[in-house]
Amino acid sequence: MSGDTRHAERFTYALLESGSRAGRPAVRMRFNERLPGAIVQSNSREAVRTEVDAWIDLERGAVLDATVDTFEGDSTQVVVRVRVRFSRSAAVDLLVPQRMDEAFQPEGRGSATYSNYRRFSTAGRIVPKGMDRH
Repeated sequence: MSGDTRHAERFTYALLESGSRAGRPAVRMRFNERLPGAIVQSNSREAVRTEVDAWIDLERGAVLDATVDTFEGDSTQVVVRVRVRFSRSAAVDLLVPQRMDEAFQPEGRGSATYSNYRRFSTAGRIVPKGMDRH
């Protein structure tokens, strides 16, 4: 399996524990972003460092639960925390976000629950030039 590795050197990672999530064998990992050149920026375009704590399905490599904390510069004070829990949707046969909780400093909270996933498809045909006359 290959993936986009453009930002790999910006992070350190650690295996925190093994266990199970949603009845699947999983590992919990932490990814810490190094400054400078953070991927996320604040509204003032300043670098915002991220730390990701995620449960990952061992067999599929899918994220099952993730918490993303953001920090300004070298601070240890969490500015924004977003937690997303995923579950399999029978309607689309995919792992999809089920719930997202957000906390903002100095104060602010939000939650979202996702449901009613649907699969869409389209169709088309290619008509050679000159053959498009009615």
